[in-house]
Amino acid sequence: EALPAWAIVSDIQGFSSWGLSALVGEAGDLGNYPNPAKLHKRLGLAPDDAYPTGEKRKGRMIPRACRGRIFGMIADPLFKHQWRGEKDGVAPHAIGPYGVVYAAAKAKGLASGKTKKHADVLARRIMLKALVLDAWCAWHGRPLRYHKDASQEAEGATISRVMTRPEVSLPPSNPVPSREGRTMGGDQ
Repeated sequence: EALPAWAIVSDIQGFSSWGLSALVGEAGDLGNYPNPAKLHKRLGLAPDDAYPTGEKRKGRMIPRACRGRIFGMIADPLFKHQWRGEKDGVAPHAIGPYGVVYAAAKAKGLASGKTKKHADVLARRIMLKALVLDAWCAWHGRPLRYHKDASQEAEGATISRVMTRPEVSLPPSNPVPSREGRTMGGDQ
């Protein structure tokens, strides 16, 4: 609770100090990530084709254990506080901004022909990415993308986007030197 981002994200329903500590425990200092895509990749939330293939085995080198811990400690409680399933004749509905992200992602998955379970898992992953993006923004002192604080709710702000690529201004980077003229490995 002494972390700089906690004061900003503390009122997100379903995201506790345990969740933030799990996020920081898996990823380290969130300030070291220049954009949220790098954080998503570290946590195993990037698309599977973003990870390299192994040299001696088939498949991708996805940090599945990390993804599992993040899903267990953050995504499940978040889902339970942001979404209500069908009960007593009431249709399933979102009860928070991340529930809205979940609903839109699940509808998109079902419309693309995915099974209900696959669409559900994909939607939870996208909902978690939205929360991680907000945690990254809070850590960097930027306004949150999905969660509205009390001042924004008073102004009647709405959630207008569902996991689109964030516009992140990065500092200019140093050019990478060319490898031309170098020999690699045993080709000497």
